[in-house]
Amino acid sequence: MVRKLIGALPEVYWILALRGDLPSDLSAQSNLNVLQNVSHDNLSSLYNAASFSLCPSLYEPFGYVVAESLACGTPVIASQEELADFF
Repeated sequence: MVRKLIGALPEVYWILALRGDLPSDLSAQSNLNVLQNVSHDNLSSLYNAASFSLCPSLYEPFGYVVAESLACGTPVIASQEELADFF
């Protein structure tokens, strides 16, 4: 889903914060900046700077991405299953 969005919306400048290794097919995107293993202390700055947060996973064991993003006032695009926990 993320790969398709980045490719379909080249006018959007994406900042992808992730844990672990970057998938090799994402490294060559000119409209993408990747931040790997960002410390928890810096996440609120990223959420506040973002136009939106994207949480495409069907299952988030802790659910912090959606909750922290919303707490910072940043809209979230998430799967219906992910949002069901909040309603």
